[in-house]
Amino acid sequence: MNKFDRILMMTGFLAITIALSVNNKPEIIEVIKEVPVIVEVEKQPEPAPEPIIEKKEPRKVVRLKGPRWSFERMGTNPPISFMRKHLESAHNIDTDGLTADQLKAIHDNIHNYGRNRAYGS
Repeated sequence: MNKFDRILMMTGFLAITIALSVNNKPEIIEVIKEVPVIVEVEKQPEPAPEPIIEKKEPRKVVRLKGPRWSFERMGTNPPISFMRKHLESAHNIDTDGLTADQLKAIHDNIHNYGRNRAYGS
């Protein structure tokens, strides 16, 4: 724990007195000094800031003219998981957030026009 993990807090005053008992009755003769009472407490950690989650704008995908291409002998309508895996591994395309129709259009565009025209623009 470093020196900034603890703070001192004043909670009140303590009176130092001299008392005398006369006939079983205590009497205060003199108040010598009033001193502040200080206790050591742990400093509360600062709350962590809310993480900033950047919302990715969905990429606009336009299917360009040309023939449909099959996905590695799986036809033109394979499971979306297969399309994602194929586009990511074989064509180096980030498929996050893309729909099945967008994945198909990207695949066709790549084979018909090249990787630079994958999104149709």
